[in-house]
Amino acid sequence: MDYLNIFAETVADYMLKENLTAKAFAERTGVAATAVGYWLKRQIFPIVESAIKVADCLQCSLDYLFGLSENPAYTPGSGNGHFLDRFNSLCAARKTTYYRVSKDAHIAHSAITKWVKGRYIKIESLIKLATYFDVSLDYLVGRSDAK
Repeated sequence: MDYLNIFAETVADYMLKENLTAKAFAERTGVAATAVGYWLKRQIFPIVESAIKVADCLQCSLDYLFGLSENPAYTPGSGNGHFLDRFNSLCAARKTTYYRVSKDAHIAHSAITKWVKGRYIKIESLIKLATYFDVSLDYLVGRSDAK
């Protein structure tokens, strides 16, 4: 599935519906206008924080933004979830290791090592994890408590 294309189309549709320029959309969401331009040209994925800002603006789930769900609705969480805590909890529940996740989900082990050290996770990896663990993107990033 072409997640970047779906994201870009969803953003472009919203901008058209609201009659917004890229700059106006950027201001509304609190992201850089240059980033919006790159997204619309399908050149880069948004960083997780920007994707969350877009989802908040569109009042939809991250799963909807990237085509993992046809339903835009999501249930806001308590705000207590943190990606690494959720990732570790999912690994423990499945009784699996970081190494096994990296192999099975096709994510570089070095990326997982970086997350553990506090580095950010890329949307592409987040999508792979959500699919692997059969949970929502919103759950993984702590935006929702519903899996």
